[in-house]
Amino acid sequence: MEKARRSQRAAAKLFKDGDVDFAASRAYYSLFYTAEARLFSRGLSFSSHSAVIANFGKEFAKTGMLNPKFHHYLTESQWGL
Repeated sequence: MEKARRSQRAAAKLFKDGDVDFAASRAYYSLFYTAEARLFSRGLSFSSHSAVIANFGKEFAKTGMLNPKFHHYLTESQWGL
């Protein structure tokens, strides 16, 4: 979660400085690291971004453990949509 927090702080600073594209990248990583940490808390670890995102959806969004909007935010931000 610390990497997620650092990425979020970096995104805010970059955005404030007008570096919107780099801020968006850091914001994505903040979401990604959060998903990765949530999966790790369940003993799950994956080597690709796609696997982390898919399994975050499977473990948390589809089960109703977390609001599915969080999985949606992650999938949308992965591709910059």
